[in-house]
Amino acid sequence: MKKISERLSTTIWNIEVSASGKLLGVELRDEKNKQVLFSIYHLEKKQWLWENVTFEESWWINLLSINNEHIYLNYFTDEENPQKKKIIVVDIDRLEVIDELYEFNEAEKNKLLELPFHYVEDSVNFDNVADYIKQHCGDKIVKAVDYLQTPSSIAISYYLYNKEKLANFLLIVDQEGMELSKEVIGDGLEKVGMHTFFLVKNDLITIKDKVELKIYML
Repeated sequence: MKKISERLSTTIWNIEVSASGKLLGVELRDEKNKQVLFSIYHLEKKQWLWENVTFEESWWINLLSINNEHIYLNYFTDEENPQKKKIIVVDIDRLEVIDELYEFNEAEKNKLLELPFHYVEDSVNFDNVADYIKQHCGDKIVKAVDYLQTPSSIAISYYLYNKEKLANFLLIVDQEGMELSKEVIGDGLEKVGMHTFFLVKNDLITIKDKVELKIYML
């Protein structure tokens, strides 16, 4: 199984996927320098279109949506009132602001984006996955799991105690149970996440340690 790892410059805060499944919009937030950066990754070409782009407003701005031509950013015009905002429309190819909106209706639903099922501890589905993990690799999982089955593989994100904290593992096996990948995608965690990975067409995407974009080509 091929995979790509892209370590980014600071914390990955949000990812939006275009309805076509071609583009990932990535919002990064540098808390120390109070700066928001935006990057765009082309999933089909497996390359960056933008990297660490900033705008005139450096902090009170975030990623709202993306399509093949435009990226939409929330710009908060009053730091004391988050309800006061406008939407900046940026042309991806020209990398320039082309419009400002005060409301946004996303017409296209992303039918290519698949999220895993989230099962919590003590539920029947959690127990079934826990039994499978125990048999497969001897791990005694806790708290919750994210589970997704595709025609070619099964992906499971689960947690183990590491001293008093949690470690988050991502396991990918084929339909015969052969292990394709197993790695830690987070450690020293206080709580579990939800939808810790997602699938776009045949690309399984996750974030490792909040700063590394990982793409598994199933």
